[in-house]
This record gives sequence, C-alpha cells and structure tokens, in this order.
Amino acid sequence: MTIEDESKKALHRSLHFLSSIPNNFSSNGRLDEENCKRLIQLARPAHCTLNRAFDLVKDWKTELEQAIKFGFKAILTSGQAETAIVGRERLKKIQEAAGERIHIMAVVSLSLPA
Repeated sequence: MTIEDESKKALHRSLHFLSSIPNNFSSNGRLDEENCKRLIQLARPAHCTLNRAFDLVKDWKTELEQAIKFGFKAILTSGQAETAIVGRERLKKIQEAAGERIHIMAVVSLSLPA
C-alpha cells in the first residue's frame, strides 16, 4: 500500500476534513474551484467543511453558491468579521441564503493569555 493509499484510508475514517486556506482561496478573492474540488474528491466519503477562507472572499453570496456546488457540507465563518459577535448581522444573512443546503457554523476568535 502506498503512502497516498494509507492517507486516503485514514482520511476516510475521519468524520470531517477541514480544508486549508492556501489550498482553497485564490488571489482574486474567490474560492479556488480546482483545488476545492480536488480536496473534496480526495476526502470522500468524509464530509468537507470550508474553513474561514470564506471570510476573505469578495462576494460572499457568489462564493456561498460555489461552496455548495463544490460539495462542501459546512462553512466555518465569523460573518466576514473579526468575531462572530461583530459579524452577527452578516451571519444571519448568510444563514438565510444557505437555508438547508449547507451548514453555517459561527466561529469565534480566541485569545489566550501570554
């Protein structure tokens, strides 16, 4: 069994695969379709969650539809704000636009004491 086969097997045993910002976000403020689809395909049958790269997109409505089209099952977001509390109004809009098609998971930032 190759390292790639072992990696896929381990990944499939996991419940979720969290993609990373360098792999799913392009420099033009859009999700990187090719890399997102590749990561989702690699992770199958695990469910994929789009991380806070979503908070960096220029047009959240368009990219929400793209995330759904690509096959993400959830999005971690603070409503494109520093914290979910600050972004709560945008979070409500994102949730309304998403409906039942994808889970929207509010994320807060944590600061640990030095």
